[in-house]
Amino acid sequence: MSFYLLLLLSCSHEAGLERKRVEPDAWFPAYPGSFWDYDTTVWNISDEYADFHQYSLPYFKQAGYYVFRSSLMHSVYAGLGHAGENTSPIVPPGKSSICSVSFVTFELSLPGGLVPDTAEIAFRRGMIVQDTSIVVLGKAFTDVKLVKEWSVLDTTHLYYDYFARDIGLVKREQALGGDPAQIVTILELHSFYINK
Repeated sequence: MSFYLLLLLSCSHEAGLERKRVEPDAWFPAYPGSFWDYDTTVWNISDEYADFHQYSLPYFKQAGYYVFRSSLMHSVYAGLGHAGENTSPIVPPGKSSICSVSFVTFELSLPGGLVPDTAEIAFRRGMIVQDTSIVVLGKAFTDVKLVKEWSVLDTTHLYYDYFARDIGLVKREQALGGDPAQIVTILELHSFYINK
């Protein structure tokens, strides 16, 4: 789910602001100091909470975004102040979400200004299965959600993410050329540490 928060704060007001710490949720438990080691990359969360407008949030180093519960947040300057945009990788069952950030590539898609026409935003995410289990590299994971990401501007952008409760992303598949019949695994969780 995407939404915009308009924060009309001058620099002097923001400096003295008491920030609210927002903890990550069970599906992307990005607590400071946590990491996930996949076959081709390691995802790291900053060692400390970082200030982001009125919040104190974990910072996802590889993506370059802050983590707000299970969402990725970034800042856009709008002339009068800042807007924080929030894109969640986890979508409720039966719903789809328009996302300005791809949770697969971390690409930002905000054409046309601060609040563009939603048809211009490329990425969509939708939950396919709410509760399943999966085996990744011989390890069984239960209480797993399967989420699909696709692009309305690029028919070859089609991915499937498996999120395990209290662990996060355990597996990612790609549909080659956007064809759901040609699935390849591109990420598998080798090891992880959740600093809860």
